[in-house]
Amino acid sequence: MPVITRFTQDNVGVVLLSQGVVTGAELVNAVKGVYAAPEFEQLKYWISDMSGRTEFLPSTEQVNGLIALDKVESLRNPEMVLILVAEQKLEYGLARMVQLGSDGKSYSTMVFSNRTEADKWLADTMGYSPIIDM
Repeated sequence: MPVITRFTQDNVGVVLLSQGVVTGAELVNAVKGVYAAPEFEQLKYWISDMSGRTEFLPSTEQVNGLIALDKVESLRNPEMVLILVAEQKLEYGLARMVQLGSDGKSYSTMVFSNRTEADKWLADTMGYSPIIDM
């Protein structure tokens, strides 16, 4: 499965881990699955870790659709932080586009170039350690 979703045991966090070739439809389905989960409204953070992707094949419509979906769904959990991890330059640029396109979204978005930085920020700033057996 190209996108693996795991909630923390206490349901305060979720990690979406992308691996290999990931299509836009696969990512959209994974994101919609988190929004549909009963745990969503309790989440304090959501990490989307793209560092394991070898190729990402979204359409412009899918990227814009995810940004629009985030704006709507963020109203259900405005205190959550979305953390995007993108090691490759193109994906980092896409992550920044999502961050900049988040005007009107209730929760904040952070972008990091590696998971170590993201985990350190999460621990230092929010006091959470996203140790999940993926």
